[in-house]
Amino acid sequence: MLMSEEMNQETEHVITNPILVHTRNVAKDLLKISSDHDIAVDNLDFHLLDTKTYTRTAEEKKANSEWTELMGEDIAYYNEESAILIRDIFLYQEYDVEVFDKVESTIFDDFNCSIGANSDVTSVYLSIQKGSKLSYCKNLSDELYLLIQKKKLRANIMLELFENELDKNIEQLVARVRVAEDMVFSENERVLVSHGIAPIKTIDDYLNKNVGKEVIAEDSIQKMDYSKRDFVIGANKGDVLFEYIKPKDGTAGRNCRGEHISVEPAIKSNAPKFELSDKIEAKESDDKIEYIAVEGGYVLLENNTYDIQHSLEIDEISFKTTGSILTPLDADITITVKKDDEFEDAICNGMEVTVKNLVVDGGVGPSTVINSTVATIAGQTHQDSLINAEELNIHVHKGTANAKHAVIARLEHGVIKADSVHIEKAMGGTVIAKTISVDIVASHVKLIASETIEIQKLQGSENHFIIDPVLKDEEKEELHQDENKIVQATRKKSSIETELDKFRTAMKKNKNAYRNLVAKIKDLRAHETPVPHELVVKYKTFKNIIERIKVLEVELVEQNSKIEDLSSKNDVYKDEIFETRVINHDRWSGHNTIIYKLVNPEMEVSLIPEDGLKNLAFGLEVNEAGAYVIVPIVLDTTLNKDVEEEEED
Repeated sequence: MLMSEEMNQETEHVITNPILVHTRNVAKDLLKISSDHDIAVDNLDFHLLDTKTYTRTAEEKKANSEWTELMGEDIAYYNEESAILIRDIFLYQEYDVEVFDKVESTIFDDFNCSIGANSDVTSVYLSIQKGSKLSYCKNLSDELYLLIQKKKLRANIMLELFENELDKNIEQLVARVRVAEDMVFSENERVLVSHGIAPIKTIDDYLNKNVGKEVIAEDSIQKMDYSKRDFVIGANKGDVLFEYIKPKDGTAGRNCRGEHISVEPAIKSNAPKFELSDKIEAKESDDKIEYIAVEGGYVLLENNTYDIQHSLEIDEISFKTTGSILTPLDADITITVKKDDEFEDAICNGMEVTVKNLVVDGGVGPSTVINSTVATIAGQTHQDSLINAEELNIHVHKGTANAKHAVIARLEHGVIKADSVHIEKAMGGTVIAKTISVDIVASHVKLIASETIEIQKLQGSENHFIIDPVLKDEEKEELHQDENKIVQATRKKSSIETELDKFRTAMKKNKNAYRNLVAKIKDLRAHETPVPHELVVKYKTFKNIIERIKVLEVELVEQNSKIEDLSSKNDVYKDEIFETRVINHDRWSGHNTIIYKLVNPEMEVSLIPEDGLKNLAFGLEVNEAGAYVIVPIVLDTTLNKDVEEEEED
């Protein structure tokens, strides 16, 4: 009894008689009725009885003229884009609705949807939630149309206007429901229900000098790296140096509430007023002017004329004056840095320099990074500096450098990696290269070469002269991977050989049985007699074994080839090490060590040459006992004597 009373209360109307409303804003009046009758606005429903659309021009508005109602063909006219965009046209609608409270179920109870729009309300969508359900019925198209219209009114969206695609989109949705009968939406969907005219944004003119570079937003200014501020702008031939974006007026629009969306006229205030040299060309299109480098170099603005230059001389590179200088390595640019004060660095703390050719008449400070094709440092490098170049010449080197070919006047505990290195005097440090030549070696020097180490004068001790055929880390890693592959291939080979031996033995033992079986089957077929099933099974078993043997033989060849190829790479290192030399044209003295690092077998062989030995090279040999030993090799001094005599003459 109590349950029955509760059900009656749930279906009881709060609004006993429907409320007739004439309004320009249905949503606003629904809120008022909701408040007056103490009922949630979502529990209110309404019937749309009539819609009237009115218009007038700006001139009529000024004259306080009456609004004109649009009828039939007039409504169709105002759905055309040309009419919608008329700036001086004003639109509004009035609606007659009958409001009542919802108490009955509808076909849309499980159809969870709402009206949404883009930011300028020029596109309005019916948004359907994932999991919503909709069942087909005969008048579903009409019911959907009414549902959409009522939801649009709740969102203050005009009816009848901006609906060119509504009928088509409803029919497409209904067609899907008709096929499914009871449709469950597997994902969120949107259906376009109104479509106005979106405005096209006005473009003011501007000169963009950040083409191809990261543009830094104003709100991230605290994170800007002020050390990199484009003191020198490098360019290759064909690069767009900067561009002028032409002003372009936007196009007005009208949203789905009938409101005209105006746009401001374009502002022209940044038109180029500079001149160009013949090394920069201007390429003009409808939207912009691009300024393109005719040849590589750096961009120079002088006397209001932009030009491309190739060489630049400055007195320092520092945070205060230039910031870091980063230009393309393939751009034809030479930077010369001349510092008059010998007590200050020419390239200062923390600077980064990337340029094709660099000449530094002074020192390189701490935490500096230099990337260049050809670099010459007439001063000294700090121990915390890094220099990368193909051709490198340094007066005093204390930092780290990587090059193809390097010439160092004095090495003072620095590190240099290259293909070939020549040092006038080494006073501590590490050199890693294919070939190394040093005029004078003092103490605490480590020379690591894959081919030759040559010394003219040896004046100190505690030096290490190392022959290592594998210098680069990536080569060592590749060698290690190859060794692992050889181990894996050898294991696979052993497994194949075991299986192959088993099948070959089985075939050998049953060779006669197989021949007799084949002959028996041929005889039966010759007499057109069916072959018994058990003979067919035996024959297939033999054929499977034969096919497996063929497969295993191919796999065995592949593994042998793989092992041979990988081993041959190791053998190259093994063979070439016997051609390497450590050469000292001076007298051996002090505690200096020669070390040979072998790849296969992986081991080290070392020797401390006796004091007094002179003009000797050392190489690696295998002695009669099969041991690897470092042996002295007498140098041919004839050439040296001839050179000395020529110098005396």
